[in-house]
Amino acid sequence: MRHWWLHLAGYGRAQSGGLALLALLMLIGVALGVLAPWPLKLIVDHPLAGQPLPPVAAWLGSLPGAGSPGGLVAWLAAGLVVLFLAQQAVNSVRNYVQVGVGSRMTYQLGADLFQHLQRLSLRFHGRRASGDLVRRLTSDTGCVRDLVIGVLLPVGTALAGLATMFSVMWALDRSLALLAIAFALPLGAAIRLCSPSMTERTYDREQLEGQIMARAEQILGALPVVQAFGREEHEAVSFAALTRRGLRAHLRALAAELRFKVSVSSVTAVGTSAVMIVGGLHVLNGTLSVGSLLVFLAYLASLYGPLETLAYLSAVFAVAAARARRVLEVLDEEPEVRDAPGARPLAVGGEGQRGHVRLEGVEF
Repeated sequence: MRHWWLHLAGYGRAQSGGLALLALLMLIGVALGVLAPWPLKLIVDHPLAGQPLPPVAAWLGSLPGAGSPGGLVAWLAAGLVVLFLAQQAVNSVRNYVQVGVGSRMTYQLGADLFQHLQRLSLRFHGRRASGDLVRRLTSDTGCVRDLVIGVLLPVGTALAGLATMFSVMWALDRSLALLAIAFALPLGAAIRLCSPSMTERTYDREQLEGQIMARAEQILGALPVVQAFGREEHEAVSFAALTRRGLRAHLRALAAELRFKVSVSSVTAVGTSAVMIVGGLHVLNGTLSVGSLLVFLAYLASLYGPLETLAYLSAVFAVAAARARRVLEVLDEEPEVRDAPGARPLAVGGEGQRGHVRLEGVEF
């Protein structure tokens, strides 16, 4: 179980084409996110302030009607709409591809688990509740989707976004960029402190939910016997006690996740407040324009967004780890009944039959 993610990564390699397309779409989304605040900056710093456009954007003045401040504002506002629509289109295509790739990986893992379950002995199935095995097969196999789509790809996208956003912020104001990134350091401590409890509590929750499903399947499957012996009240009390344990486990797991998210959000909120104060002083001192501050704050949200994503991935990773643990507990189970070394298939007999069974001299 130490390297369980390597086992699941093999299912990601089988979908390498779809994952490459997802990575490309995510990078396009990052690029559009970088461009999104700039029309607002140009509107505030130039037409509204009565200043000419910078050389890099001077071509906008040649657009029809852009010679007047009102016309230029209209074109820049249209640019905001175009960038927004482009982001929505990319996100829609990415979500569609993401669902397809994630589902194929999940179904393949489920098929492998189902095939392995059929090879395991009746002794194994006699020790395990079928309802719990069904949950591992239908729900816990989503761990491969959680790992690849929910953890690995977002890590790559977040790192690319961080590098891009920080580079632009560094070019706008180095002191503000350093101040912004300094508040990212406590996030590592939050991840280290909260991740172990999230993983264990999530595993306990998944285990109890499997027991609840197994108990429900067992009672409903033997309902004629339960009714014949008048055990309805006893089974209802027993099932209610089990569901209360499941509720407590769910609340403990949720409390661990909320404690983590509150810690992360508090750090980023304090960082945003500090940047707003220092950036406002820079504007008052004339070292930073209002439009540049607006762009910087927009990038700050885009900077802390990937940082929070990286931090919250611990919660996603905890869920994936707990579910993978339950799946691999079954996949790592060795079949007790195997063919002998060098076993050969039975020869085909007459009329397509393979061998026969003969009983001779049987007495009772």
